[in-house]
Amino acid sequence: MSRLAKTSTRLAILVSLSIAGTVCAHGQDGNDPPATAQEIASQDQSLNLLRQGRYVELDAKMNGIQRSYELGNITDERLLHEFRAFYDTDPALSARYDAWIEKMPRSYSALLARGIYLRYLGKQARGSAYIDDTPRPQIEVMSKYLAKAMADYNASLTLTQKPLLTYHSIIAVTMLDAVRGYDELAKRMLNESVRVDPRNFVVRYKYLASLQTRWGGSLDQMLDFEKQARAAELTDVQLRYFANMIVAERRWVQTGGRCCK
Repeated sequence: MSRLAKTSTRLAILVSLSIAGTVCAHGQDGNDPPATAQEIASQDQSLNLLRQGRYVELDAKMNGIQRSYELGNITDERLLHEFRAFYDTDPALSARYDAWIEKMPRSYSALLARGIYLRYLGKQARGSAYIDDTPRPQIEVMSKYLAKAMADYNASLTLTQKPLLTYHSIIAVTMLDAVRGYDELAKRMLNESVRVDPRNFVVRYKYLASLQTRWGGSLDQMLDFEKQARAAELTDVQLRYFANMIVAERRWVQTGGRCCK
């Protein structure tokens, strides 16, 4: 069994676990840096193609972007920004994603996109309150969406050479679904991302966000990881985002974790 196939099998087991833990839903979630005006326009175009059911065009565009990244023609940041088109949680889009995948069941981009959409539906269902203040039915709805998202992520893992955004997305799930044992999964996704793209920024940055105290990590863990990022020769601009998140974390800890409400 290949490494990716083993990962897929392991993830399929993990998604059946139940919600636990007491984390805060607020604060920095690792979605920086912002998209450029050009990237936002491209996101709008992609979403419109989806709404119009123009799946062949959309699939060619998104898989073309993925190939451009794998060939080194665009950065991992640009790749992430392009797929932010699928953060929209309009319920009417559900059937569009299903139709896209029905037409192209082995499309990496289609599965990743639907997984992103489902994850954001889960995040929306979860709400912004602290977990202790969140009604159990909301958590259950979130869990159902996240399980479906993980199924799509599992299916996508073996469909391209560098499924970087799948690793990124799985770490995002571990932040929402605070199950014991997910720390290991998040770390494994980080390691996989470094294996396929040693200098990638976006997965490292999402992993740093997962180390925040509100998600079960600590300031010390964030500082240690920042050192590792410096050793990976990230750019000064990228490292500045790391530093900014750590400044925000210090403030969060100093105020007892309630500054984000």
